[in-house]
Amino acid sequence: MQDVSKNDGRTVLFVSHNMAAVKSICNRGIILANGQLYFGGNVEESVSVYLRGNNTLLNHKVWVKKPEIKNESFEL
Repeated sequence: MQDVSKNDGRTVLFVSHNMAAVKSICNRGIILANGQLYFGGNVEESVSVYLRGNNTLLNHKVWVKKPEIKNESFEL
């Protein structure tokens, strides 16, 4: 892929969750969340952001009672 992108002047879109492969092949990275750009930057920063995860989403929990119990849901 590097030969194609460097020698032929093409952009290659490499999609992977394998961070070792991403770091060895890419020099820039983007992270998408729900189809929207969440982060874009050099590959080291992109991998770091990806591995940290989206703390807002990860820490958002919703507990919903069973439908037969008429209490509201609890959200943290």
